[in-house]
Amino acid sequence: MSWQNILKTAIAGTERGQLSENDLQALGLPPSGDPARDALEALAAGSMSRKAGFQWAAAVDSGRDPCRPDERQLCGPEVAKDLEAILAGRYAGALPEFLDLLIRRQRRLPPENLPELLDTAVKKPDLAEKILTAAGPLGEWLVPQNPHWQVLEPGETADWFTASFVERKRLLQETRTRNPLLALAWLEKTWTEEKVEHKIQFLEILHTRLSATDEDLLNRALLEKTRDLRLAAIHTLVLLPGSRRLEDVEVFFKKYLAGALAPSTRQDVLKTTLPDLSEDALQPWISLLPTAAKADWRNELLRFFIGLLPPASLLRVTGLSREKIVQVLDHEHDAIPLLSALVRYSAEDWVEPLLGYFTGNFRHAVWRSKAMAAFLERFIPHVMRFLARKGLLISHENEFFLRALENFHQPWPETLLHDFLDQYNRAVFGGNGEMPGWHFAAALRVAAYYCRREDIASSAFLRFYLQNPPTTRPRELEDFLAVLRFRQLMAVHLEI
Repeated sequence: MSWQNILKTAIAGTERGQLSENDLQALGLPPSGDPARDALEALAAGSMSRKAGFQWAAAVDSGRDPCRPDERQLCGPEVAKDLEAILAGRYAGALPEFLDLLIRRQRRLPPENLPELLDTAVKKPDLAEKILTAAGPLGEWLVPQNPHWQVLEPGETADWFTASFVERKRLLQETRTRNPLLALAWLEKTWTEEKVEHKIQFLEILHTRLSATDEDLLNRALLEKTRDLRLAAIHTLVLLPGSRRLEDVEVFFKKYLAGALAPSTRQDVLKTTLPDLSEDALQPWISLLPTAAKADWRNELLRFFIGLLPPASLLRVTGLSREKIVQVLDHEHDAIPLLSALVRYSAEDWVEPLLGYFTGNFRHAVWRSKAMAAFLERFIPHVMRFLARKGLLISHENEFFLRALENFHQPWPETLLHDFLDQYNRAVFGGNGEMPGWHFAAALRVAAYYCRREDIASSAFLRFYLQNPPTTRPRELEDFLAVLRFRQLMAVHLEI
């Protein structure tokens, strides 16, 4: 018995071939005496059986243990409908919250919902573990019965010395979180055998629970031949307070570069402090610059150190204020390494002085840089607070603020939600902005899934809108409210 036989019979017609009585019995169907009817019923039953992972060839005396019992309370029909709406795509963004609520409240899904949910786990590996937990014993029993789902089966515990790179990377991440010394010991034993591109990714994992015990391995990486690997090593070492390399960076910067920030005197200062490229003290740092930078090596070395130094060290060594440093690094090529350093070191205390300067000119080239996009996305709650305090509106010339909001896929603080809704209200209802409401649609959709449901009640704008609905209701805001209503009902249904 096979699915191919059923399809062949249904497509070619029963005049060319019929399903046998044994075929029908394998599907639990009694022969009706009408071959065409038997074929259609077998097609329907076979389709459902395949979706549930049923394997006809092994259906009799398969030796498979029965599913272990699931003691959790069965969900009501409303919960199943909520899941169907999510998996159909209408409220797809609510799936992580749905699974969290289901697991937290120890509810069991109806069996007929599991096949599609397991299909989703295959398509979304980042949610697979949560989906399998929610699916419970029945999901665990179903997974090995369908070849499509078998990628979800837990494999044997990965061995650092023999596993694939993907498995080793996952193992290193998990171990680094709970036992950083063991993770470091693994890396030290296999370091010389690792590929360069793998070493770079492993060094990124060392940022988790970074400590002085990692310094020796990082210094080994700093002596490697490949420039990208040495860059990864030095960028990790300077994150380590008290490391010898951080001290070297600060000493070199203070001696050769600290007095050269101001554009008006930069060239004269650099030619005085760095007269000759062949000086021995320069070589370790020059070797970290890309080949194309060698033509203007003095300026490129300065910019490299601006991006490397912790912002607190930049303040201390230069003696300048944040505002003054932002001002003298006004040029796009100078501002980009500063922005990168602020993101790397999570220097939120620089947000206001940097925005205070650059929001004076939204046509400045730095606004279109990847470094600024990363800065806005990293600090968007602080950025929106700044816009609110200064009374600045999101408009066509600074639409990149909306892009940052659209990419902020993590829990939204209450202040961020309210600042964003205030911007939307002023643009669409206040008559103060030039930005049409539909420009806010993508950010509203993200906000609808990542804001806390309880924060909605404290929004004066939403309360007024719901109590005094306008004749024409903006589609993007109604979609936002529809998601919130769905999330609220979903939580209520899982309480029942």
